[in-house]
Amino acid sequence: MVSKDSIILGGLGYLSEQEQMELSSHLEQKLYAHSKDIRRYVIEKYGVDYTVEGLGRLLSRLDFVFKKTKHVLGKGDLEKQLLFEKQYRKLKKKKEAGDEICFMDGVRSLYNSANARG
Repeated sequence: MVSKDSIILGGLGYLSEQEQMELSSHLEQKLYAHSKDIRRYVIEKYGVDYTVEGLGRLLSRLDFVFKKTKHVLGKGDLEKQLLFEKQYRKLKKKKEAGDEICFMDGVRSLYNSANARG
């Protein structure tokens, strides 16, 4: 395993150009949520142990950035959502002043999905 102390800051990287191209290609094919997982992959594949900062610099040089994940419905159906919205607006227009519209859902709030962060 290459030691991080054996390379001077600002000098050559730990990985060869070929290895960097391989890593870049791998990262384009596989999404990692955490940099620690990328670090583990690099250690296992190339025997090189980057610091968190060093790995961040390498990924930046390879034009990769970390982004927060976005919430996407797992089974969202746009057509059904638009139909529901249309029917809901129609129902709101027709209801009497004292009428209430109630919603029921078979999913408890405990099971609502949440964003994962990397």
